Amino acid sequence: MLPRINRLNKEGCEETISKGKSAYSPFFSLRILSIDPQKRPEMAFFVRFTVVVSKKVAPHAVDRNYLKRITRECLRSVVSKTAGKSLFIVVFPSKEAVKLKNLDFNRELISILEKTGIISK
Repeated sequence: MLPRINRLNKEGCEETISKGKSAYSPFFSLRILSIDPQKRPEMAFFVRFTVVVSKKVAPHAVDRNYLKRITRECLRSVVSKTAGKSLFIVVFPSKEAVKLKNLDFNRELISILEKTGIISK
C-alpha cells in the first residue's frame, strides 16, 4: 500500500482528470497535474497517486482489484525517486495491461513514468 502522504483523494483526482495533462502508452494512460507549492503549501513536495480501473477494462471486481494492487505496489517502489516534486497523478491501466505478467507490468509502468519525467532513469 502507498503511504498515506502519497495517496490522492477524490477531490484531487477529479481536479487532475479535468485539468491535468495526458500521457499514453499501450498499457497505461496517465493524467498529471503539477501543483504550485505557494498556492497549496500542505501538498507541496509530494507526488500523490491514485489508480482508476473501470468496468470496461476489467469487468470482474477481482481483476480490477488485482490491477489496482499491482499498480500501487509498483508505484510504492518508485515513490522515493520522485522526491521534491509536487504532482498529482491518476493512473488508468488499459485492457492490455491485464494480460501482462508482473515483471513486464512494472517495466511498462516505470517506462511511462520515466518518459513523462516523473522519475529519472
